[in-house]
Amino acid sequence: MLHDVRRHHLEKSTHATLQDGPDGASLAKDVQGTWALQYDAFQGKTILRNLIWPGYQFYYLGATCSWGAQYHGDGCKNNDLVFML
Repeated sequence: MLHDVRRHHLEKSTHATLQDGPDGASLAKDVQGTWALQYDAFQGKTILRNLIWPGYQFYYLGATCSWGAQYHGDGCKNNDLVFML
Protein backbone atom coordinates (compact mmCIF):
# COMPACT_ATOMS: atom_id res chain seq x y z
CA MET A 1 0.00 0.00 0.00
CA LEU A 2 2.74 2.46 0.99
CA HIS A 3 4.75 1.50 -2.12
CA ASP A 4 1.73 2.34 -4.31
CA VAL A 5 1.47 5.78 -2.69
CA ARG A 6 5.16 6.46 -3.36
CA ARG A 7 4.84 5.26 -6.94
CA HIS A 8 1.84 7.52 -7.50
CA HIS A 9 3.76 10.57 -6.27
CA LEU A 10 6.77 9.70 -8.42
CA GLU A 11 4.71 9.13 -11.57
CA LYS A 12 2.80 12.34 -10.94
CA SER A 13 6.02 14.26 -11.72
CA THR A 14 5.10 17.30 -9.66
CA HIS A 15 6.93 18.98 -6.86
CA ALA A 16 4.91 21.24 -4.60
CA THR A 17 6.29 24.62 -3.63
CA LEU A 18 4.53 27.70 -2.34
CA GLN A 19 5.00 29.69 -5.54
CA ASP A 20 3.78 26.89 -7.82
CA GLY A 21 0.36 26.56 -6.20
CA PRO A 22 -1.46 23.53 -4.83
CA ASP A 23 -0.65 21.24 -7.78
CA GLY A 24 3.06 22.01 -7.68
CA ALA A 25 5.49 22.51 -10.53
CA SER A 26 5.29 20.02 -13.34
CA LEU A 27 7.94 18.62 -15.64
CA ALA A 28 5.21 18.58 -18.30
CA LYS A 29 5.58 22.37 -18.52
CA ASP A 30 9.25 21.99 -19.43
CA VAL A 31 10.40 21.67 -23.04
CA GLN A 32 9.33 18.24 -24.28
CA GLY A 33 12.18 15.79 -24.76
CA THR A 34 14.70 17.55 -22.52
CA TRP A 35 14.57 14.94 -19.74
CA ALA A 36 15.53 11.26 -19.84
CA LEU A 37 13.92 8.98 -17.25
CA GLN A 38 15.47 5.70 -16.18
CA TYR A 39 13.92 3.35 -13.60
CA ASP A 40 15.68 0.38 -12.02
CA ALA A 41 13.01 -1.88 -10.49
CA PHE A 42 15.58 -4.13 -8.82
CA GLN A 43 17.12 -1.30 -6.78
CA GLY A 44 13.94 0.81 -6.63
CA LYS A 45 15.90 3.75 -8.02
CA THR A 46 14.73 6.38 -10.48
CA ILE A 47 17.17 8.67 -12.28
CA LEU A 48 16.10 11.73 -14.21
CA ARG A 49 18.77 13.23 -16.50
CA ASN A 50 18.68 16.64 -18.14
CA LEU A 51 19.64 16.54 -21.82
CA ILE A 52 20.09 20.31 -22.19
CA TRP A 53 22.67 20.44 -19.38
CA PRO A 54 24.62 17.17 -19.73
CA GLY A 55 25.90 15.98 -16.39
CA TYR A 56 22.90 17.04 -14.30
CA GLN A 57 20.82 14.27 -12.77
CA PHE A 58 18.15 13.90 -10.13
CA TYR A 59 17.73 10.60 -8.30
CA TYR A 60 15.00 9.13 -6.09
CA LEU A 61 15.30 5.97 -4.00
CA GLY A 62 11.81 4.62 -3.36
CA ALA A 63 12.72 2.22 -0.56
CA THR A 64 14.18 4.93 1.67
CA CYS A 65 12.27 7.94 0.27
CA SER A 66 15.59 9.70 -0.22
CA TRP A 67 16.39 11.92 -3.16
CA GLY A 68 19.02 14.31 -4.38
CA ALA A 69 20.57 15.99 -7.36
CA GLN A 70 24.10 16.26 -8.62
CA TYR A 71 25.95 17.90 -11.46
CA HIS A 72 29.16 16.54 -12.96
CA GLY A 73 29.55 18.46 -16.18
CA ASP A 74 31.60 21.12 -17.90
CA GLY A 75 28.97 23.88 -17.73
CA CYS A 76 28.32 23.88 -21.48
CA LYS A 77 24.72 23.87 -22.66
CA ASN A 78 23.80 21.27 -25.30
CA ASN A 79 22.61 23.53 -28.14
CA ASP A 80 22.42 20.55 -30.53
CA LEU A 81 19.55 18.88 -28.66
CA VAL A 82 17.00 19.95 -31.26
CA PHE A 83 18.92 17.94 -33.87
CA MET A 84 19.22 14.91 -31.60
CA LEU A 85 15.47 14.48 -30.95
